[in-house]
Amino acid sequence: MNEGNRCWVPDGYQLIEPLASGGQGETHLARDMAASRIVVIKRMTRGARGLFYRELFSMVVACHPNIVDILDYYDTEDGDRLLVMEYCQGGTLRQYMEDHLFFEAREVVTLMTQLFSATAEIHTEGIVHGDLKPENIFRARRHGVPVWKIGDFGISRHQNDTRQLKACTPAYASPEHFLGKLCCASDVYSLGRLMEECLNLGMDEGYRIHETNQDLRDDLHRLAAECMAVRESERPTAINVYKRLVAINDFIRAERYLLKDARIRVEEEFMNERAAS
Repeated sequence: MNEGNRCWVPDGYQLIEPLASGGQGETHLARDMAASRIVVIKRMTRGARGLFYRELFSMVVACHPNIVDILDYYDTEDGDRLLVMEYCQGGTLRQYMEDHLFFEAREVVTLMTQLFSATAEIHTEGIVHGDLKPENIFRARRHGVPVWKIGDFGISRHQNDTRQLKACTPAYASPEHFLGKLCCASDVYSLGRLMEECLNLGMDEGYRIHETNQDLRDDLHRLAAECMAVRESERPTAINVYKRLVAINDFIRAERYLLKDARIRVEEEFMNERAAS
């Protein structure tokens, strides 16, 4: 460990700046000197031992391109525990929403396809995230392409865990979550609420005029409503929603190819007519 006020910092890491702090720990931006990369170090106090192991287990077991990567973990000499995670330079989805003010329907499809893909994966492993919201979704880049990643598995649990858990973010919590019950369908509800929020973003400010495919937006509203069914048994599974979004995405790409081919044909006909004249 390094000496001084930051004695808990593992060798090979240099703190850059604090990101957040709370009763159970703190989060810092840091530099991994050996790998020459920026990382996030999450320090959890001795009292947050259960939270640490839940988050570590969930994020390691559910390895997925749309889940924040765990790079390393440490136990400090004073009993604190550290998680070293990838740094998502694009910030949170909440920050992105505040900056952009409006989502086109196809952007919502891309976002939700990635989030439901990751959620379906953790559900396959029997894990329920329990706190899916814009503040826990991060924007990163993979091979130069923007991707969305789910992070902060602090209140995640196994689907068979029957202990009551009322800690939640009310705006995204399912009806059963308010009663202390958390299940896979609870995550689907939260993502449905998030999808609806993205679809409605900016509508009061007149951004609707920029929408190029209202039918697609209407289809997504209906899908979000299914995810937000009051009864958990009436909600689709994450994998079901993911497959439906993939099908929608395939349709969007096919439609673009058709439009591109049509434009090329029109341009060729115009050039032929121009040459003939």
